[in-house]
Amino acid sequence: MMNALRKLVALALVLVSFVPAAFAQSTTSFSFEGSLSLLDEHDLLKARDEETWLYYLMDKDGNALTEPLYSSLYDYDAGLLEAVDAEGMMGVINASGESLVPCAYEDVEILSDRWQIGVKLEPATAENYDYSSFTGDNYYLVSRYDVYYQGALIGALERMEYSYAEAYGAYLCVKERDEDCMSYDATFTARPIENIYDEFSYDYSTEAYVHVPTGTPAFCAECTLTSEDVLKDITWDRGSGAFINLQGDVVFEPEQPIDYAYDFENGYAVIESQDNLMGVVDEQGRQVIPCEYDDISSYNLGEGLFAGGYQSVEKDGKIGFYRADGTLSCEPAYAENGSDYSTCFLVMTDLDGSVRVVTAERGLLEQSFAETEYLNNCSKFLPVMNDAGEWGLLDIYGNMALPFAAVESIKVSKNGVMALVEESYDHYTVYLLDEPVPSQEAATVGESGKDALSEGWTCAACGTNNTGKFCTECGAAKPVEAVSVCPNCGYDAGEETPNFCPECGAAMNAQ
Repeated sequence: MMNALRKLVALALVLVSFVPAAFAQSTTSFSFEGSLSLLDEHDLLKARDEETWLYYLMDKDGNALTEPLYSSLYDYDAGLLEAVDAEGMMGVINASGESLVPCAYEDVEILSDRWQIGVKLEPATAENYDYSSFTGDNYYLVSRYDVYYQGALIGALERMEYSYAEAYGAYLCVKERDEDCMSYDATFTARPIENIYDEFSYDYSTEAYVHVPTGTPAFCAECTLTSEDVLKDITWDRGSGAFINLQGDVVFEPEQPIDYAYDFENGYAVIESQDNLMGVVDEQGRQVIPCEYDDISSYNLGEGLFAGGYQSVEKDGKIGFYRADGTLSCEPAYAENGSDYSTCFLVMTDLDGSVRVVTAERGLLEQSFAETEYLNNCSKFLPVMNDAGEWGLLDIYGNMALPFAAVESIKVSKNGVMALVEESYDHYTVYLLDEPVPSQEAATVGESGKDALSEGWTCAACGTNNTGKFCTECGAAKPVEAVSVCPNCGYDAGEETPNFCPECGAAMNAQ
C-alpha cells in the first residue's frame, strides 16, 4: 500500500529544480496540487489523498510518512499528533508517523511525550453524562481510561479513578473524581499522594525536598532519582543560594545574590534579584541576561526561554531583545502596550493604520506593512503583506526571504524550517528555509540594533521611538526640524532659521 501511496504522492508533487535569485534564502522547494496544510509544531505537513479524501503525514521534503488513513490530524507541542481515522475513532501518532495509541477511542489526552490516555465511552442519558455530541442529542459516560506509557498500554482506570492528570517524567499523577490523588509509575504501580500539581514539595522548617510522585527525598545525597525520572533536575536552593542537582551537589552559584529562581526551560531560568529585577541564567551558571529588567516572559507562545534563539525583555514598559549568547541585540525602546511580540519580532500599529515591525536584530524597520501574519510561533521569519495586498516573508535581519507576490497566504513552521505558500486554491509551494544571515546592507547598520530607528525620532514626552508622524505610545506629534534653506527658491539663510523666506515669502519654519 505504501508503494501505491508513493505513486500517488509523486503525481501530486512537482519538484522545482531551481530557486529564483530573489529566493536566495530558500534552497529547495516543491509544489503540491490538492489540500495541504502546515503542522507547524513538528515542521510537518498534512496532505489529503484526492481519491479517498483522507489525510496522510508528509515531511518537509514531500515524503509520505503514513498511508492516507486519517480524517483529521492535530499537532501538539509534546512532539505528538492526535489522529482521527475514517470512522472518527481517535489515537496518537508520533512525528515519524508511528502509532503510539491506536485509533480505537472516542477521545484521547496527550499529557506528555511519554504519557497518553485513551478514553472509552458508552451511551448515557441527559441526566448523567460526561460527553455529549455536537448536536446535543447524544450523551455518553466514560467506561474506562486506558493508560499508555511510551507507546505501550500499561493499565486502565475506572471512571471514578480519573478526573485530571499531570505527567512528570516517568510518573503520572492523577486526581480522582472524589478529589483523592494517586501517582503511577511505568509499571502502573500506584501510591497515594497529597496533590498532583507539584513535582516536588519543600518543607521550610526542615529545608528538605520531597519528590511528590514517589515520596522520596530529592535534591540531597539520599536521592536515588535520575534526570530520566523527573522533569526538573536542577533547583535553586534558598538556604544556600546555590543551584543544586538531584543529589544535592552544587551545580553553580549565581554571580549575584538572588531572591528567587524559576524552573529551567530550554536550559535557561529566569532569576529575580533582591531588588526585584529579572535576569536569566543558563544551566552552566552563565548570566545570559543581567538582572536589569522588569519582566522576562518565559511563556513565549508556549515555547520557553530563548525559543528561536532570542529572548524579549521589558524595561520601563519598553521591549528589547537578547541573543542566546548573552549579547543585547536590540535596546528596550519599543512600547509593550498595544503591541504583539514573540522572541524574534514585535508588531505594532501606527496611528496612520500602518503596521510597523521590530526585529530582534534590526530594531524598528523603516518599511511599513499593511498586515502581518499572527505571531503564533517563535521562528526567525514573519509573513508580511504590502499595500498592494501581496505577501512576502521577512527575516529577523529585515531581509525578504521570499519576495512579495500575489499569493493567498504564507505560513511558517514552528522552527522556521519551511514556509508553505498558498499560490491559489489547492495549489501550494513548500520552501525549505536556510538560517537567516545579515545582508551587506544590514551589516553596515551595526550589530546592536541601536540604529534601527532608520529615519525615526524619539518622543520627548515619553521616550518612545517612532517613525510615523505621531507617537505610537502617547500620540504626541513628531517635532518639525528647523530648516535654513527655502524649499521654494533655494535661498540659504545660513545659521538662521526664519519662519518665512526673505526672498520669496514661502513658509520655512512657520507652524
